[in-house]
Amino acid sequence: VTSESRNAMKSIAFLLMCPTQGLHVPMEGGSSAVPSNWQSVMSTPRDQMIELTFAVKQQNVQKLQAELLAVSMPSSPRYGKHLSNDQVHELVAPRAEDVDAIMSFLAFHGAKGRPLTPNGDMIGATVPVHMAETMLAAKYEALLHAESNTTVHRATGGYQLPSEVAAVVDFITPTVHLPGVKKPLAISSGASSYQNQI
Repeated sequence: VTSESRNAMKSIAFLLMCPTQGLHVPMEGGSSAVPSNWQSVMSTPRDQMIELTFAVKQQNVQKLQAELLAVSMPSSPRYGKHLSNDQVHELVAPRAEDVDAIMSFLAFHGAKGRPLTPNGDMIGATVPVHMAETMLAAKYEALLHAESNTTVHRATGGYQLPSEVAAVVDFITPTVHLPGVKKPLAISSGASSYQNQI
């Protein structure tokens, strides 16, 4: 079976799974108001490529917390018996059907998803902005932080997903969150002169 055939089958499966795919659920709340230290300069070019990351809902998060507490308490028989990195990944790995739902959603829109972590709780897809906007019912714009000369592309108005996909996703980046940036430190001439003498 070719990769194209598999993508077609995933798209059909997504359609069958989502008879109400017209129903969209607002995800992380956005705001049309841009923070004062950021300036909206233009709409993101529709053909620009963007790397989307889907955070798939993990399983057994409370069980992991209990395990971490147990191995940290001297009174516990589990004290000091820490889980390996592989065991942690296996414990919180998302359900296979949840990963499949996101892969099918991406294939339906003509995008190819790929796992970014060993247990598949992060899925990446590189897509043109116009495709991201269609998938997420969002609008991307270029935002400039003048003091640090940093430009990012964000969907400040928020984004939405079909209800069946929203149920298995914690969040998608980059969307509404802006990075923390600092103004570059200015080095005085005196300090520069001192550094040159070291």
